[in-house]
Amino acid sequence: MIAGRIPFWAVLPAGIDDREYERWTTIASTISTENYTPSDYIDLGNLPSISGNECLGALLWQTYKARNDPVKSLIKGALIANYYFFGSNERLLCDEVKQGYSKRQLDSYLLDPYTIVFEKVIKFFESINDKEGLDLVKECIILRLLGYPFAMELSASSPKQELLNRLVQKWHWNERQLQPLKSYKQWPESKKLAYDGKIVNKLTYLYELVLLSKDKKDKPFDMSLSDIRMLTNQISVWFQKKPNKIPKCSTYIRARSNDLLLTIACEPDTQHRHVWKVYATVAEEKEPMSVLFIDSSLSRVVGWIVSQNLHGLKEAHIRFQQNATGLSLIKAKRFMRNAMEFFSATPSLPSKDPKWHQMMVALNGIAANDYKTIESAELLIKNTLGEIYFQPVNLSHIEKNLLKCYEVSLIMWRYIKTVPLFALMYRVEMLYVNTSYHAQKTIEDIIGKFRKKTISLDHKVSGRQPLLRADKLNRLYQNRSAGI
Repeated sequence: MIAGRIPFWAVLPAGIDDREYERWTTIASTISTENYTPSDYIDLGNLPSISGNECLGALLWQTYKARNDPVKSLIKGALIANYYFFGSNERLLCDEVKQGYSKRQLDSYLLDPYTIVFEKVIKFFESINDKEGLDLVKECIILRLLGYPFAMELSASSPKQELLNRLVQKWHWNERQLQPLKSYKQWPESKKLAYDGKIVNKLTYLYELVLLSKDKKDKPFDMSLSDIRMLTNQISVWFQKKPNKIPKCSTYIRARSNDLLLTIACEPDTQHRHVWKVYATVAEEKEPMSVLFIDSSLSRVVGWIVSQNLHGLKEAHIRFQQNATGLSLIKAKRFMRNAMEFFSATPSLPSKDPKWHQMMVALNGIAANDYKTIESAELLIKNTLGEIYFQPVNLSHIEKNLLKCYEVSLIMWRYIKTVPLFALMYRVEMLYVNTSYHAQKTIEDIIGKFRKKTISLDHKVSGRQPLLRADKLNRLYQNRSAGI
């Protein structure tokens, strides 16, 4: 039913062509009986086949959708590829199901749409002789039946369990092959991430398989170039690895974000160096804490939490363990809170060409011989697509604090000057020891001088008045630096 009306397609014979469909609907629209009224039906058109030109865009879409459910995306992606390569020899899934209705086989598990899909995608990987893809899609089918990403034991009498039993018997699987999938929730985060990546790689393979098979004279996509660019950018955000880019967490963690309790602890590693670890437990479950992320920098750990959109968690759901690094719990919590507020204040913006959007700078100070100095700086830079990058800056080789501030300002300016009107929001925080030197103000003053010099040079080169007067641009920039 759609808007209280039955589509003509749903009640007409399966597999009819457009001419036959038009003949049926013309007759149906002109008659009226006691048991039939044309207004009870709606004409949404016929679906005789799926155009091959739709498949490449559909695969691209499934790759993007894999960020939330890679298991479902691989099954659908394999079905799309099957339609592209073998669709001319097969009926559409919807026609097969509709044919079952006419035969009064509504309760047959063999005519359940998912059963038909599973059989089609298995046959597809067998047809292209892809053993790795075949094994992977079988695992995805089992995970799907188990309720991925919350894979759990099924009721013995449930239809899903009955179907699972039939498939396992047909594939000659044993409990040794099945048990790891049943215990998916207990997998370490690194294994879940690797499995997500394996599925996305297979989706990429299917996409390239279709792309390479297309005639170069044909238009590859039934999509606009702007839509393609937007979609590929979003896929890049989630799956492409880049230098200094903070990685994403697993599908499972994102799905459980509302139930997570995070613990951030600083512990010695095997070489007795202090590293920060993010542990997770799920509320009201007795599972032991699992490690989600490890890094030597608290800034990068905080950036990782922000990058996963886990900053939507309530502050009470994130706690710090006491540590021996010289950083107090109060400062650590304040830095976390400030970063969450700063990066969540403005959402990511859809963009064809990503630009730098926000930057948070952590200055790490130390006290030596009654003198407080800046030892290093750490930058978290977010672009308009929502990607966050981490850049550490070692300042220990520079003697004077003023020169250290200049070096940090210079690195910040390289990002700021690429943004129109220098409108990149930034915030400077002091971690560990507070220096007696007013580092934040010094950095602000230096960047202000960079800005004025650039405006002056642009004015001299172009011979035109600047778009904004210097005093107005200064006020705008001060607001940006404060995160307003």
